[in-house]
Amino acid sequence: MSQHFLDVQVLDYVEEILCSGLVSLNVDQSNDCRQFKIRDKVGLLIIAEILNGNLYLPEKKLQFKNFLNGINKKYKLNFFYIINLNEFSLNTAWVIGFLDTEGSLSARIVNNGKYLSVNLTFSQAYSSELISKLAAICNGTYSLSKHNYWEVSISFTKFPITVLPYISKYKLQTKRQYIFKYWSEINRPAIQKVYLTAEGHLKMTKLADKIQYIHQNYFLIARNSLGKVTIKDELAY
Repeated sequence: MSQHFLDVQVLDYVEEILCSGLVSLNVDQSNDCRQFKIRDKVGLLIIAEILNGNLYLPEKKLQFKNFLNGINKKYKLNFFYIINLNEFSLNTAWVIGFLDTEGSLSARIVNNGKYLSVNLTFSQAYSSELISKLAAICNGTYSLSKHNYWEVSISFTKFPITVLPYISKYKLQTKRQYIFKYWSEINRPAIQKVYLTAEGHLKMTKLADKIQYIHQNYFLIARNSLGKVTIKDELAY
């Protein structure tokens, strides 16, 4: 598993829960990347038990089959691959993990302040079937982007019904958790078109700017937090 070092807490959490493996610098990528590796037999068997029958992405299923074959061969075992017959839903945490890795939260005021664009999108290169199911459970639509990625788009008017309760329940773990704080505050005023008033426009602009600020300056924010300057302090303007 790999993460940008600014989100290394995700890998640390996995290491703590599994009581196995090691978080280290990923020399195959860059100094900005950290990786979590398990090499011991007990740890590998734990991972095999957790993942077997619980994967949804086609390419991950194929990778896991090869992983399972490798374990069986190395340790002379007879692990059988379990086909996942379950459908993912908003009643489990799988979608939040997908959003934390393949999703994007954004907000901006366009057309000289006449329109507020609040977006949540998912992207996936390989599986249109998975994306179509994701769009269905989130009341969204899906299409093929100009970069040949399948994308799910959800209207912000649908967020209070599905997205906001779900993310509030299962929690984001990467930098998106900070973006979500301001992104969720924009949603209700956006539906009510509060941004069309002078006061509402100023409030919405500040929230949208903070979201953009985190997207563009997360490295500096996180680095400052090591010196006791928190993200909350950075955004208090």
